[in-house]
Amino acid sequence: MKITSYKGGDLDKSFKSYARRQIKLIHLKFSKIGGEVVKASIGFYYFSGFAKINGQFVYFSISDVRHSNMTNKLLIRKCRDENDYSGERNCYLQNYQWEDFKGLNDLLQLTAK
Repeated sequence: MKITSYKGGDLDKSFKSYARRQIKLIHLKFSKIGGEVVKASIGFYYFSGFAKINGQFVYFSISDVRHSNMTNKLLIRKCRDENDYSGERNCYLQNYQWEDFKGLNDLLQLTAK
C-alpha cells in the first residue's frame, strides 16, 4: 500500500500520525473481506484512498476533521479505477462499524463478480 502525504509544514504531525493509523485500520478491515488498500493520500486535515475488492475499485475518504461532524463516517463508493474520484453512489460507514452497516452490504453486492 502506498501512502502519500501533504508536504506543507503547517499540518500538525499528530494528524498525520492519526491518518496513517486510520488508513492502516481501513486496510485491515478491507483485508477481512478479501480486499486491500492500493493507494492512499493524507491531505490537509483529511485523507482518502482507493481499495480493490474482488477486482472492483472503491474510493474512500474522511472529510476535513477541523470543520466536519463526519470524522467518524467513512465515505465509500464504487469507482472505475484508482484515479476515478467521482465514482458512483456515496455510502457512509458510521464509526467504521462494517458489520452493522447496510451500505457495506450494498457495496459488496456492487463489487461481486
